[in-house]
Amino acid sequence: KNIVLTGYRRLLRGASKLFGNDKQALTLGRFELRSNFEANRHVSDPKTLQELINGINEAAEMMENNLVQGRLNHRGNYEVELKGVEPANAKEGKKTKCSDNLFDPTPPEELLKEVEEGP
Repeated sequence: KNIVLTGYRRLLRGASKLFGNDKQALTLGRFELRSNFEANRHVSDPKTLQELINGINEAAEMMENNLVQGRLNHRGNYEVELKGVEPANAKEGKKTKCSDNLFDPTPPEELLKEVEEGP
């Protein structure tokens, strides 16, 4: 039980760190976490419980180390500020941001043709 509660708190902290001031994302994330934990509240099988704990740890690790939240800037591009990364131009005193078409939701033309024509 302590391991599960510790994992739950770790996921809540990860969500707070990931979503920061985005109250809507934070609220929805907390709701989703709570729903998933409530759905598995009565699991007692040791193997299933261990699988769930492993999933908690993987999700927490992913949130802490591999996910960032981008913000849409005035040019219509997503902008991400990476913390703890030493940019190549740090010695010059410039601030580095990853932006401008980091995520382009427009699929390549070949993919569009495949979807239209079918496999």
